[in-house]
Amino acid sequence: MRRGLHPWLAAAAIILAAAGLSAEEFSSPTWGFYTDVPTGWVYTGGNGRDRFSFGDPDGKGTYQIAVYPRKASTWKDSPSFASEIAKRLSSRGQTERFTYEGRDAAFMSLDFQAGGVRSRGFALLIRGVKRLGSAASDDADVALITYCDAADYDSLAAFLVSALDGFSADSGCRLKPGPISQYDEQAVDPAAPKDLKLGFLGGTITLPVSPNALDSEQSQVEREFKVLAAYKDDKDWKDAWKRYYRLIYRDGYSRLDRLALLIAREFDRKGVKREDIPSALLPWVQDFEYVRSLNTADFVAPYDAAIQRKGDCDSRSLLYVILLNHFNFDAVLLVSAEFSHAMAGVDMPGAGARFPFQGKKYLVAETTAKVGIGLIGENVADPAKWIGIDFPAF
Repeated sequence: MRRGLHPWLAAAAIILAAAGLSAEEFSSPTWGFYTDVPTGWVYTGGNGRDRFSFGDPDGKGTYQIAVYPRKASTWKDSPSFASEIAKRLSSRGQTERFTYEGRDAAFMSLDFQAGGVRSRGFALLIRGVKRLGSAASDDADVALITYCDAADYDSLAAFLVSALDGFSADSGCRLKPGPISQYDEQAVDPAAPKDLKLGFLGGTITLPVSPNALDSEQSQVEREFKVLAAYKDDKDWKDAWKRYYRLIYRDGYSRLDRLALLIAREFDRKGVKREDIPSALLPWVQDFEYVRSLNTADFVAPYDAAIQRKGDCDSRSLLYVILLNHFNFDAVLLVSAEFSHAMAGVDMPGAGARFPFQGKKYLVAETTAKVGIGLIGENVADPAKWIGIDFPAF
């Protein structure tokens, strides 16, 4: 049974879903943050200003957001902020400090009583969220908590962490790894980047590679696959797929900034015209070694796929979409459960098969078969059996 708001968040409410967001994304018109909640989780209460609450369809999991104006706060840093929240909840747990997009932050495990029932979960404390259109003196600190009955913890833990990782402090953060991913990357001893040479257009690109980033990226893929697997027979499975790829896209986008820049330089050096970039980039991805990942998710994350030059259809297609988005091309991911396949769609001129999506007709791009843009096998050509997924860059 779903419990009401915890006393430290008590209030009534509304949070407005902004135009253009996905079905599970919400934003605050006051503070400008976004939160991409697990599929099926719904808004359950708040006051529309600084208190918001969400819950899962079965009423077992709770996700709450509280905004505290900086000028009214009594804590000096994220650890003391965490201590105050733990005190209000009468919670036990470990706290670790980290940096989230230049902001002082802390991640804390929770173990407390809610309505006389033992609850477990997590808290994310972030300092320095800005009120839209206001001066720096109006900055605020944000507490995000996710929890459930202790008896449900093992089955819901991945959802609780996923909800926190879906938070973005502002619109720019929607193209950066989530706060939990950034915490994971900083939770281990830093490893120095290693230069890796990649072949491209007959030349060589030297790319600095972060081992910590690779580990964090794959950890996120594994966690989000656990969440996705719960929707196998659910009526909202399509939305769950979209969120799965949306969070992986978000995690990988900025990790691929450097590669996109180096590729752009190669295109410029080779005299590749802008309108020819999708066609010039596609063979590079098609030439990857086709592998099925041995991890639980059977998915090679985009950053790792680029470095290893390995992956199957969805790994390559998502990487291709991310790179094209860097080059300011409107590209979308296309996935099909019926065909067990994925490819990309690009909004560009040219002849060939197109996929209608959100008022546009995207030219298809196969990333595993070595064919040109617009070509697709007749056995997988039915548009009705494909799902289009767009991303925050467009």
